[in-house]
Amino acid sequence: RKLTTTPPKILLIPFDVQKQPVAFTAIAMLIGISLLVFISTQEFLMSAYILIIIFLFILATYLMTQFIIKKIVKRNRITSVSSRLNGRMIFANRRIISIQIIGIAITFFSLALIATIRDDLLTSWQKKVPENAPNIFVINLFESDKNSFIDDLKHKGIFHSPLYPIVRGRLSAVNNQLVHEYASKESGRQDESLSRDLALTWDFNLPVDNKIVEGLWHDPEKNLDYNSVSVEEGLAENLDINLGDVLEFTIETRKVYATVTSIRSVEWESFTPNFYMIFYPGFLDNFPVTYIASMNLNKTQRSILPELIKSYTSATFFDVDFLLNRIRGIAQKISFAVETILYFSLVASLVIFVAIEIILRQKRNYSTAIYKAIGAKEKFIQNLYKSQFVIIGITAGVIANILNLIISIVLSKFLIEGGYIFNFKTLVLCLGIAPILVLIAGHYSIRNTNKIPARELLKHST
Repeated sequence: RKLTTTPPKILLIPFDVQKQPVAFTAIAMLIGISLLVFISTQEFLMSAYILIIIFLFILATYLMTQFIIKKIVKRNRITSVSSRLNGRMIFANRRIISIQIIGIAITFFSLALIATIRDDLLTSWQKKVPENAPNIFVINLFESDKNSFIDDLKHKGIFHSPLYPIVRGRLSAVNNQLVHEYASKESGRQDESLSRDLALTWDFNLPVDNKIVEGLWHDPEKNLDYNSVSVEEGLAENLDINLGDVLEFTIETRKVYATVTSIRSVEWESFTPNFYMIFYPGFLDNFPVTYIASMNLNKTQRSILPELIKSYTSATFFDVDFLLNRIRGIAQKISFAVETILYFSLVASLVIFVAIEIILRQKRNYSTAIYKAIGAKEKFIQNLYKSQFVIIGITAGVIANILNLIISIVLSKFLIEGGYIFNFKTLVLCLGIAPILVLIAGHYSIRNTNKIPARELLKHST
């Protein structure tokens, strides 16, 4: 009868014994994570950065957990008796349950992130290298051989990129400041392209894998000055080059000047000719020029390669097919390794849940004894705990999914440099599998309480 009116107030009193396990668990987790991170990095500073990030994740998860628990308790005040009991029990043990949710959420967040990297990010990266990607590069092709080379490829049905003219030169100054001063270590402007000659080219057509992010592309109809240059986005960022800057190039023994009129993004993974600098056509006409191109030879066309090499002795042919196969093989191995880690993480999540359930066992035994003493049925008690496990699982899953969405979007934009791809599998993992696994593990942890009399439970809980 009492269960149909007001829950026993004794259930609202949190045990002092819970404070020590909470502190012990938190300290043990901190020491364990710190040791694992330091062993992995072998660097104190990097380990400190990683630990700070982990701490921020845990803090965000804890705050989200506390907010969700308060919402659950507030909502359950106006629902059924069993819901009110659930809310009060969760609130009474909110600290240790928060640690439990944090452990599960971080684990399933790791699982979801691993699945995202395996299914989406690696797939997105692999798509940038299609099956018909160019596997042969041709450089040092002279002007006299250009037209006959294009005719030969067309006659043999070989897919190839446009032939780009190449003039070799170095970036020697930016806004009249010598590059060794402009890009000194003190300035923070560094890029590996400064240590070698650059392949300078020109074209009215924007390469297929390039996109204008700032400024205007070379267009004779817009009356741009012929001494204009388009700069690759990464190089511009590293050297702090902006629209309107004047760049000086040293070609052979002569110097030329060009104004930056656009900044481009480049997909370097496309295995097609790409360039840091693309000039307005006509700007470099007075310099010696060679041509570069890429083409795709399938297995049946491989026999044509010796004939092409023999016909164009001045050109150099680079076969990168082995490199493509190596990259695809590495991607497959990474996918397998990631999948293996996923399974280990899944086991770890269950271990974390069961470990914290052992800490909560004394509290659950005490509450179960009280319920039995006042006449509650075993089925009611079991359903009460199962609903708690579902709440814990769903809360942890929601938090894990939110963290995964945030990190996946950041990785997609800044690391993979592609658009975010929604992954339905991670949604099922966090909001479906997580609650189910928590429910199964929780049911296993309380399976014997039904068979133990109330007097025995009270005896073991004191």
